[in-house]
Amino acid sequence: MTMKGITFILIILLVLSSLARADTEVSGVISTDTIWTIAGSPYVVTGNILVEENVQLTIEPGVIVKFRAHPIEWQAYYIRVDGILDAQGSESNPITFTSEDAKHPWGCIGFTDTSVDWDEATSTGCILSNCIIECGGASQGGIHEFRDAVIRCFSSSPMIRNSIIRYSNFDAIRSEGSGHPKIVSNYIYDNKGRGILILYGNALIQDNVIVNNDQGIYLSSMVGSIEITNNTIISSSPETYGACIRIDVSSETGEILVYKNAITSTNSNSNTISCILNYGEMNLENINFTHNNIENIGGLYSVYLVAYGSADNEPETLDMPNNWWGTTETDKINQMIYDYNDDFNLPLVNYQPIAMEEIPDAGSSIKYSPPQPLPDIKVNGSDGPITVDQSDTLNIAVSLDNNGLTNNADWWLAADTPFGLYFFTFEGWTTEWKPGHQGPLFHLDLYEVLNASLSGFPAGTYALYFGVDTTMDGNVTWENLYYDTVVVNVTE
Repeated sequence: MTMKGITFILIILLVLSSLARADTEVSGVISTDTIWTIAGSPYVVTGNILVEENVQLTIEPGVIVKFRAHPIEWQAYYIRVDGILDAQGSESNPITFTSEDAKHPWGCIGFTDTSVDWDEATSTGCILSNCIIECGGASQGGIHEFRDAVIRCFSSSPMIRNSIIRYSNFDAIRSEGSGHPKIVSNYIYDNKGRGILILYGNALIQDNVIVNNDQGIYLSSMVGSIEITNNTIISSSPETYGACIRIDVSSETGEILVYKNAITSTNSNSNTISCILNYGEMNLENINFTHNNIENIGGLYSVYLVAYGSADNEPETLDMPNNWWGTTETDKINQMIYDYNDDFNLPLVNYQPIAMEEIPDAGSSIKYSPPQPLPDIKVNGSDGPITVDQSDTLNIAVSLDNNGLTNNADWWLAADTPFGLYFFTFEGWTTEWKPGHQGPLFHLDLYEVLNASLSGFPAGTYALYFGVDTTMDGNVTWENLYYDTVVVNVTE
């Protein structure tokens, strides 16, 4: 490896280290309008935070907020919003709320009944937009109101949109009281509890991808007006009472619209949708469940009803018309539904008329694919291969789109040369497979790391590699390795 090649790799490492910033520690009461700036990022929460009434906390795009572990193991720090929280990132620079130590989940962002409702017309009020909210929802104990979900709404109506909500120690979003939160166009995945739990009040749940939570959406029997429209809900949970959707029904249940969703469960022990009913207190006519694609791949039932009490006379009917069940054969659809035909104490599900084909515009507009880091390396503006001669100039630039991921990772820097494969480490070049750097992922804009004459470079073929492996163990974990390469042919 030539000295210029070594210099190229060193410049990459210097770019990484130069982006590190000193932490800004925050805690306590915010009593005046405050901005958390990108210059002050990352912010480390070292105590509970209260945004007082008539006060606004604004968080700039790209800011990282880390919650330190509470010194008492069963406690966790949280942000309580009595005023306004305006956290609007961007697609390329999301705001991140995470734990400083993933082994110690933080509490939640809690919007109280005095927090300011989001107003779309004036673009004011509480909003979480283009955020990554992860590793919270501590459920070990502590202050009950500010745990058990990473976002909690208490008779409040924030906007939660275009965000990633994941890795909660319990629920992702929990709402209760008289509010009307709007949960729109989010990725909600890999949470240990429910993706969305509505205990009381109203909610708009629209255009989300809700994947691989213990349960997708759970509506208690005390909910008001609920719209669940155009969501993609996928569950591999063995949940009996609705892996994707559970609805508890009583005389207090308000209007529920479940419309144009793509609903799929994949666990052999699961039921896709469940309704829990109380005879004498049911309000089935308020449930409008229509124009959905419903699949249960290898599971038990697509619809599973449970009732407390007994039917007095004729069974009540739960209407579920115009849904696609994966088939138009009524014998097969009957086998997918556990209702009056299986237990005379249950209502009868009326699924007629049947959609004759899959409903094309059901589900979220967001194409579901797990986010992944995207490294890129270019030579003279090209992804290669490229041929140059020793009289040319070589321009090399690298970038990393971390897609909001902040996982710890092995950073691999390698060169395949005419005289062997080499890996860079801080101890020097080696033929052993060792990462050049270990640390969290972050967004790296296209950065010119070398612009030099090729005079003195030996002729031959060089392959330059820039990649990250999200299992940080010092070894190559191929299934978690993301890399880019560019080939340069140097001629005399």
